Amino acid sequence: FVLTELAPRGFHALSQPGRDAVVLIPLHGAWLERAALSPPAGRRAAEKERAPDPALAFRALGDATRYAIAGLIARTPMTGAELARRLGTSTPTITHHLKLLRQAGLVREQTRGNSIVLRLDRGAVERISAAAAGQLFDTASAAPIRRSRRV
Repeated sequence: FVLTELAPRGFHALSQPGRDAVVLIPLHGAWLERAALSPPAGRRAAEKERAPDPALAFRALGDATRYAIAGLIARTPMTGAELARRLGTSTPTITHHLKLLRQAGLVREQTRGNSIVLRLDRGAVERISAAAAGQLFDTASAAPIRRSRRV
């Protein structure tokens, strides 16, 4: 059997060369934490290669609550429930705002036990800043400015 990289979160996928069947083995304890801390190399490369959309990121950070969430999880990774308590809002409201921050590629998740710990992805912020500077100042590849709120 060969360990493959394409497995759902929380599982190892084993396949036998020459066969189509894949066996999923659930991860437990330290294995699960290690898998959450370091995604497979293929997934890491795909995350880094994804071109950031500065307009989407700035739109996500343009809301005061989402900007406050980003500031909190940039300094100290925390769960959605902790964010709700710190900001004095409901968990569904935090979930809504986190969805938009995730879509912009700004938030990373880490599983710890039964909780999902959120953190702001510094690398994504740096890539978005570089992409925004390129779009705004590079006259050779001037991208059209979108005014629509739809992605």
